[in-house]
Amino acid sequence: MSTLQNRLKTARRSIVHHASRLKKKKNKRTSTLSSIVDPATMLLKAALDSPMTEDTTASRVFQTQTSFILEEDEHETGQKSATDLEQKMEQLQTCEKMIQTNGSELIEAVSHDLSVGIISKSTLDRLVLFKMTANAMVEAAFRFTTTAKKEDEKLRKKVEREREWFRKKKSEWDSFAAKKLNGAVRRTESKLISVKFRE
Repeated sequence: MSTLQNRLKTARRSIVHHASRLKKKKNKRTSTLSSIVDPATMLLKAALDSPMTEDTTASRVFQTQTSFILEEDEHETGQKSATDLEQKMEQLQTCEKMIQTNGSELIEAVSHDLSVGIISKSTLDRLVLFKMTANAMVEAAFRFTTTAKKEDEKLRKKVEREREWFRKKKSEWDSFAAKKLNGAVRRTESKLISVKFRE
């Protein structure tokens, strides 16, 4: 009888020990599963793994092409503006050189005529030429400053257009990214629901 009781006790201990081991394994498996389906982890993973490659590539290609076209147009416009300013500056410098030359010759002619006591026709012609050159320089200076002011205004408008373009593109990209993130969140929520349903 005592032998039978001992065997029963041993069997009970074995069953209790085995049940304890099974419970520990189950708890460990549940903990591992919880870490796998952690909402924050899955949201981050889904956001990173979401299929944005094609849309992102298309968006980048569009932005690159648009930027290239804008840069090409701006380059041509900038070249034309620079050429106009260079031409106006050359005209201004030409007038400056003519004034220096004609002015020196006029001073020499006047000094000579004063020593003689009579103003010659040649000196009067030089005086008229100097006056015409001075008027031409005034006109060239006016054209240069007018062109420079117009180019400055164009540059300001160009900078404002670029700022507006970048603000628009940033807004479009933020909206695009938000839609993709919302889609990733919905997909992750569906995965969480399906995992919990299987449990």
